[in-house]
Amino acid sequence: MIQYMNDLPLYWSNPDILLADAKVIEARQTDIGWELRLENAPFYPGGGGQPADRGSICGTTLLGIRKEDGKIFHKLESSGIFTIGDAVQCSVDSDFRRDSMQQHTGQHLLSAALYSEGLDTVSVHLGQEHVGIEVEGAEGVIVPEETVRQVLDRCKLWISENRKVISRYLKPEELDNLNLRRPAAGKSDLVRVVEIEGLDHVGCGGVHLKDTASIGMILYLGSEKIRGRVRLKWLIGGRAVKHAEKLSRQMRQIQKLLSSGPGEIPEKVESLITENQMLNKRVKNLEEKTGRMLAESWLADSEEDQLIVETIQTADGGRECIEAAAGKLISAGAAGCFLLNNNSWIFFAKGRDASFFNDFRTEVLTPFKVKGGGKPPLWRGRIEGETKEILVAVRAWFAIFHHEGA
Repeated sequence: MIQYMNDLPLYWSNPDILLADAKVIEARQTDIGWELRLENAPFYPGGGGQPADRGSICGTTLLGIRKEDGKIFHKLESSGIFTIGDAVQCSVDSDFRRDSMQQHTGQHLLSAALYSEGLDTVSVHLGQEHVGIEVEGAEGVIVPEETVRQVLDRCKLWISENRKVISRYLKPEELDNLNLRRPAAGKSDLVRVVEIEGLDHVGCGGVHLKDTASIGMILYLGSEKIRGRVRLKWLIGGRAVKHAEKLSRQMRQIQKLLSSGPGEIPEKVESLITENQMLNKRVKNLEEKTGRMLAESWLADSEEDQLIVETIQTADGGRECIEAAAGKLISAGAAGCFLLNNNSWIFFAKGRDASFFNDFRTEVLTPFKVKGGGKPPLWRGRIEGETKEILVAVRAWFAIFHHEGA
């Protein structure tokens, strides 16, 4: 195969060059600065899922790179003056460039491994947090954990083998003997193909590492359903290392909190979960018992046709408490009640239809951003506002209702 290197942009011909002088061939002044078109700039303009480079020009932060009719413009917020023919110093953000190269090269490696497992890459998202690879061929929109493990094992092997990553610039007729994983895109007379030595050939315009060893580490984050397919989420390179370091710190903290060794943690956590479930059940039973006891005390202190308005104070939650109290009042034949606990409320009105509640909601609860509903004779939901203000408004309305004998 013949490799064509003439007139290639610097980010393709030598992606290791991150500091270089470029010639201004077009300069446009904008409201905030300049848009410059440069000759032999080292900045990758973005494409193929890979983001544009970050960096600076003459010490001024590069705001962005845009394409217009095949031309590339670099945006700057600058009060300086730029003219055609000027030489400007371009500096590429090395950390961002390396991260982009790791993500893109790692994605090629993952897609090759997925392809070996019968999963075709449909689309790729090289995000700021993780890489998403949407695949086709997963039965029931699920990729089994065993398949993921095999993919990771393949990638780990290929990384350890330090296979070369080669960019070739070929004429269309030279593609016939290549087993391209994805059709190549490019000019009719020149196509850029990225090869992972002995593994993968794919048409791509991104910037890549020189070898698979430079990818470093790959971690699997999980999956999500999208458009009837599945998107697999990955951490690659430095991102994976940072994530692993974070997990290691968290594991040490957990070991300290549980006074356990690494091998004892699963059993200890399972025991704590079981204990917590038992405690939650006991708390629920106690809250229900408390609610019934409170209802009995309210009934003893109220008149037969009185609408009961009360609040129940609990440290947390408390929904079971007012539910049990309302249930007791209903079974005892109470005329009605409004019970409040934290931001939860229950309204019961014996023998009343939906219009009765709607009037009550409109005239009393609406100012407190009430949510919820129900059907006669019971309604429930959430409410915002000071407890005292809510109870005053409810009691005033109930007093008028009771006085009018409605």
